[in-house]
Amino acid sequence: MLLTLFLAFSVSAQDKNEAEQLFQAMEAKLEKAKSLDLSFETLWGEAALRNGQILKGTLVASRENQLRLQVKGGEKNEVVHLRISDGAKAILVVEGNDDMPKPKKAPKNLFPKYRTFLARGGVLLALLPPSFAGEQNDFKERLLVSDFKLGPKEKVGERATQRVDYMLDIKGQKAFTCRVTLWIDLKTGLPVKRLVSDGGLTWFTESYELKLDGKLDPTMFKLP
Repeated sequence: MLLTLFLAFSVSAQDKNEAEQLFQAMEAKLEKAKSLDLSFETLWGEAALRNGQILKGTLVASRENQLRLQVKGGEKNEVVHLRISDGAKAILVVEGNDDMPKPKKAPKNLFPKYRTFLARGGVLLALLPPSFAGEQNDFKERLLVSDFKLGPKEKVGERATQRVDYMLDIKGQKAFTCRVTLWIDLKTGLPVKRLVSDGGLTWFTESYELKLDGKLDPTMFKLP
């Protein structure tokens, strides 16, 4: 009996270590990247897997603090969120704001910020200004991950992936604790899909098409 319990504990600890190491390798790969080119689709709402709302977007960014994040949604598939930085100046346009704002000084950490959200919590969380109003914060210290568990190897579309489960907490917000399921591409080591749940209810799912260190079109970062 004791041997059985010991073996079960050893396997569980080994799976936990493997899951955390796989996650850390994925995050390290993102941190080494000089640029990222992402297309994503987010399904969210009270019943995200059944009749939630769909957001589709692109996120292109570089270490030169250049960034373009465009998100479309709603019945008319209109732009609901647009953020552009040319490295020095930036604009942010959100749904309901019909006037083009004047460019302001770009935050210095746009690339690591969105890179961290992509690795740990998903792009949708980065669109929530009340939760993440301080652009100068270290987001790796705010988005806290723990309690890693190794799931099965699964196919997501045509891609072979390894499922990793973990807990996500936002530092300073005690009410925010979520269980995250992340599918990591076994070939590229990059995120493919994420499911975020709260209290057993699915909050949102995101799917990703991600390329690192490709050639980016400089006109994408031109301010209006």
